[in-house]
Amino acid sequence: MYASDAEELLRELGRASWLPPYNEEQVKNVIKEVDQLFDDMTRLIQEQPTNEDGQMTFRTVEDRQAFLVGVTVYNTCIERNKQCTLAYVHRRLERIKQLWWQVGSAMPDELRKLCGPVELEFFREYDTAVGEYMKAADLELTSHQQPPKDLMIEVLVKEDKGTIVAESGAALTLKKDQLLHVKQSDVEHLIRQGILEHRAV
Repeated sequence: MYASDAEELLRELGRASWLPPYNEEQVKNVIKEVDQLFDDMTRLIQEQPTNEDGQMTFRTVEDRQAFLVGVTVYNTCIERNKQCTLAYVHRRLERIKQLWWQVGSAMPDELRKLCGPVELEFFREYDTAVGEYMKAADLELTSHQQPPKDLMIEVLVKEDKGTIVAESGAALTLKKDQLLHVKQSDVEHLIRQGILEHRAV
């Protein structure tokens, strides 16, 4: 059935908790089908007899109706394929953008494996664009995405990272399994990256 491959791409998205692996083969199949539909529609138009003025001629009303139905079916299937594929690509990029706001520039390896090369390049370019905007506008958009209940929070260190300098200028030594009492604004990006775990008091 026409457009079934394109519709399956959307069903894959619906079944995944975040993103299914980028289905390059399926996308290529959709493109091939669109090319074939376009060739068939073009052939149907070119085979239709014309008069001296170049206008199409039909022996009967039924012939004209059959021609119009054929062109409509081909064009509708082409548009359906395009809409489904563009929705697939757009939704994947939207989820990749949302991920950036959750983890910052460090995409987890298990999620990186689900992205195609173009999507990984998009993630890097999005990271660069947001970073350049924040620098030019002198804004820190990644902090305080949720109103803090407390200025100070307790966090558990999940990875050894040595000593880092926080946004406030405080030096934080991160040793695995250590509990720290820190300013939330200093560690929000580390929580999103999974380096720290917020421990509710």
